[in-house]
Parts: sequence; structure tokens; C-alpha cells
Amino acid sequence: MSTDWTGLPPVVYAGIFYLAVFTTAGTFFRVQFAAMRLPSGKIMAYVYLLPALVIVQEGLLGHGWAAPRVLPGIAAIIAALLILSHNEDEEISKDWAAAGANVLFHAVVETAEIVELGNARGDTS
Repeated sequence: MSTDWTGLPPVVYAGIFYLAVFTTAGTFFRVQFAAMRLPSGKIMAYVYLLPALVIVQEGLLGHGWAAPRVLPGIAAIIAALLILSHNEDEEISKDWAAAGANVLFHAVVETAEIVELGNARGDTS
């Protein structure tokens, strides 16, 4: 199978250019912004998490999930992040953790449009 690159419409080249330039530049500047505020080891650890986040996003959007053989790699990345991010001086209360988890849960549910926000809260009206 080969692609006739000369026969593709200009919109394909525009898409390739956009992905090559703007998304790469956006990612670069976000990493640089984070590097000014966080330790470099943590930043690189979160960069390794990006493929796992893309897999979750694609699955939640209904585009299919990755093969089970990639799950050990994702688990290893998450375990490494937990080890790198653990700092006993940065403890929070259970109430703060529960509130943060609740915000994250509702953001994921709204983004994925799995259930309505009212149903997730238990509203019956």
C-alpha cells in the first residue's frame, strides 16, 4: 500500500503542517512554562504520562481502547509518577482530597458525556 502524495488535497498538507508546527510549539511552551515552576524530574515524568492520557481520552470518546498489552507500561508509568510525586511535607486533609477527586470526576464525566452531571450527583429531577 502506498500513498500518492501528489494527489492529496491541500487540506491534508495544511493538517500535517498544523500538527507539525503548532501542536509541537504548544507542547514545547507548556513544558517550558512548567519547568520554571516544577522540578525537572517531575516534568519529564508527566511528559511520559501523555500517551496514557491520550489512550484514556480516546477510549472515553468512543474511539476504542488500546490493546491490553500496553496496560503494564501504563501501570509502570503511573507507579513511577506516584513515587516521584510523593513528598511527606506536602500532605493534605481527606476533605481536600475528596473535594479534588469530586471535581476531577465531574470534569471527566462532562467531557466524556457518559452521564448527565445531574445524574452523577444523584439528582432525580
